[in-house]
Amino acid sequence: MRMKWRPRDENQEADSLTNGKFEGFQEHHRIRLTYKDLDVKVINQLQDTLKAFEEATSELRSGGVKQKGLSKRQKVDTKTDW
Repeated sequence: MRMKWRPRDENQEADSLTNGKFEGFQEHHRIRLTYKDLDVKVINQLQDTLKAFEEATSELRSGGVKQKGLSKRQKVDTKTDW
């Protein structure tokens, strides 16, 4: 994704939508949907990965693997792909 700054006067409609101001928009153009309507597989996978990462980090911190006293090679071997 590439983000570019836009002058405020060129972006007033998007600004209004972001701020929940819908009075300038016709109701029949509005698309109603809920979170359940969206295909969020990637978000769910990211949440699962975050949970696994947090669990592994917690285990490391609680003494599952001691970082102090390890050789440089051992420290490299205990790192995740992240």
